[in-house]
Amino acid sequence: MASIVPQQKKTLAERLDLLDKIADQTNKKYGKTIMGRIGANEEIMDKLRLKFVPTPCDDYNAATGGGFPKGRMTIVTGDEDSGKTGILLNTIAYNQKIDPEFVGGWLESEHSLKKEWLCDTFGIDPDRFFYVPLSSDIGTEKTLDIVEGLLAAGAVDMFCINSMRCLIPDKEREKGLSEASVAEQARLNAKIMRKWTGIVAENDIAFVVVQHLTTAIGVMYGDTKVLAGGDAFKYWSSLTLRHSKLSVKDSDPVPRDEKGKPLGAKFGVRIMKNHCIPESPRQYAKFEYFVVFGEGVETIATTVDKALEIGLLEKHGNWLWWMVDGEAKEKFSGRAAFREFMKANPEAWEEYRNMLGETTFTIEDLSEEEVEEIEKEEKKLRKKKAETDKLLESIEAEEVAPS
Repeated sequence: MASIVPQQKKTLAERLDLLDKIADQTNKKYGKTIMGRIGANEEIMDKLRLKFVPTPCDDYNAATGGGFPKGRMTIVTGDEDSGKTGILLNTIAYNQKIDPEFVGGWLESEHSLKKEWLCDTFGIDPDRFFYVPLSSDIGTEKTLDIVEGLLAAGAVDMFCINSMRCLIPDKEREKGLSEASVAEQARLNAKIMRKWTGIVAENDIAFVVVQHLTTAIGVMYGDTKVLAGGDAFKYWSSLTLRHSKLSVKDSDPVPRDEKGKPLGAKFGVRIMKNHCIPESPRQYAKFEYFVVFGEGVETIATTVDKALEIGLLEKHGNWLWWMVDGEAKEKFSGRAAFREFMKANPEAWEEYRNMLGETTFTIEDLSEEEVEEIEKEEKKLRKKKAETDKLLESIEAEEVAPS
């Protein structure tokens, strides 16, 4: 028997040099930077720095770590009419305004978008908005193949699917209504996430999925709403947000008509999962934001309370005084007048925001009971994902096996 002679251990410099040579050969072979020591390769180091597509809402950005993460998947869920689609369109329009090269992509399966809503209400630039409708002529799977190519090309900064619930698998579409199609959509969702996660990460795309809640059959107590599309589907997201519509109170910063009817809406958001920021009390958080009909997320009147706290604004009766160095710079007869002035004077708004600083956030931590409920769900999720992966592998093996 030949004896195995252990090699003499290389020095640190020799090992690092060997690693660099392996990386250089691999990167040269594939024509791009794939691997390497992060301390010796700024391109790889930059890929590890998590970046975000910011929303127009300060609280949204603060609670999530910066908005919608690039290179990751975000799930935006909630009941109907809870602001899910609106915040995404608002975010695309907002980033198009601050970045002349920002391009948004959208897969629409609900067939609910209209030009007037996109361009007139939200102000989206149609030249930088790539729209993919789900067509029965092409089919769901072929449409998703087209989207996969779009993502792989790195042609968009943010891509949204509205919604996963309405992506009907071709097998289900071809079946009659009396034929069973159990778990077809869950399998489709899991397959999409497995294939697209790496593509999205490589091309630094903020990938956001709108998904509806459905009623859990057999659940009698507690929260009866669950995320549609299979439990394993949730595993792939780095950020999961649950929206709800709230009642507008008299004290809320929403403009009203002459009869006192609110000209906007109020939404609540719970962060159910956040792997975009380090472990902190804000990992599980909740916050509220407001939308003005025809304009989008309200960003002006929502700053009044914080400005009053720090003394930037003072309240005298119904009047708001903008204080600078102990003197009133401007006076406003209420929140509505303050809002209209700032809308009409962007330079004054920018000056005011700079003076206000990063103090507009009103984020609350979830209760211990809410956190415990989420952690139990995540534990079940890991088990479900393993079961789904195993099922998909067996199905794929059967499909490729000779008949």
